[in-house]
Amino acid sequence: MILPYLICLLISFLVLRLPRGEKLLNKAVTFFASVLGVWFFITSLLYIFTPALQHQSEVSLLSIGAAWAHGQEIYTPVLDGHRYSQFYGPLSYLLVGFSTWLFGNPLFFAKIPGVLSLWVSFFVLWRVFQKMQLSQRNIFFLMTIFVGLEASYYQLAYSPRPDSYMLLCSCLCLWAVLDKDLSVWKKYLLGGLITGISMSAKIHGVFYMLPLLVHMLLTQPSLIGLSLSIIAALVAAFGLFLVDGVSLNHYVLWLREIARHGLSFQQLLINITYVLPFAISLGFLKNQNRTNKIVYGILLLCSLVIAVFASKLGAGPNHFIPLFPLFLYILALVLKNGSIKPVFVTALVLMGSCMEM
Repeated sequence: MILPYLICLLISFLVLRLPRGEKLLNKAVTFFASVLGVWFFITSLLYIFTPALQHQSEVSLLSIGAAWAHGQEIYTPVLDGHRYSQFYGPLSYLLVGFSTWLFGNPLFFAKIPGVLSLWVSFFVLWRVFQKMQLSQRNIFFLMTIFVGLEASYYQLAYSPRPDSYMLLCSCLCLWAVLDKDLSVWKKYLLGGLITGISMSAKIHGVFYMLPLLVHMLLTQPSLIGLSLSIIAALVAAFGLFLVDGVSLNHYVLWLREIARHGLSFQQLLINITYVLPFAISLGFLKNQNRTNKIVYGILLLCSLVIAVFASKLGAGPNHFIPLFPLFLYILALVLKNGSIKPVFVTALVLMGSCMEM
């Protein structure tokens, strides 16, 4: 909810009004960021070795993946007497299935890809900010915000669920689009492949990558590159359905069944409060070029679309986890031109995230 962040906004503002308030806030943020970072790293590591699962969706995900490893279908017929399928894409199930097939114990080995995704996401995002030639102080604040936001979702940020893999996809796509060392056709190819992988995790995964693809089209327009990107995305998104035991027809039928469940209006309102803080920050986008403002506008629209997907019965704000790297990129642009004090927004997110936990 937005209330913890509003409380922290008031606290941070009052501290900054004190004599030497910014220095005091800076020290407090550095201390709590270090504690939170170590705690989050250790708990994610312990999660692998804990012989238990934290959420019912993890239980079904590991069960279905293990069933596939033993010759069963991932997506059963909708009217089948022993139907057990869910509406996730095949990526998460296959990762569980392969780990089960290779090592035999999904309760341990199936957790490793999600935790690795979180750690690699952290490293990739850190390299992106370095490539943007931000100061070390601003990079520290941005990575603190990233850890704070992810930690507010606790194990959902590194569980075997699709969100952790889509988070990594967002970070990799951000790197591919912004890296000046890559040629144009490589940017389009990687952007398409990463988008397709995200879609193979969840069917609406394209909305997490769309702002970055628009950025690429505006800065380096190429019809051939766009065609290559679309082909790569389709191959990556639907190629896994060629694997034995993964039926595209059954998957589509399950999606149709899920679509009939309807939306929760209360959950939609809650989800929108997660988007509002980012929408408000649009006012800090001063001295930005037209491309960045268009990309941010697309990002807000995609956020609202994702808020609707996250309003399905049984869903929730964890759908926003893969969006955080994109918002942090926009915030990095704001910090680069000095439109806002970094310690202020870092303290706001850090304390608000801890209150959410």
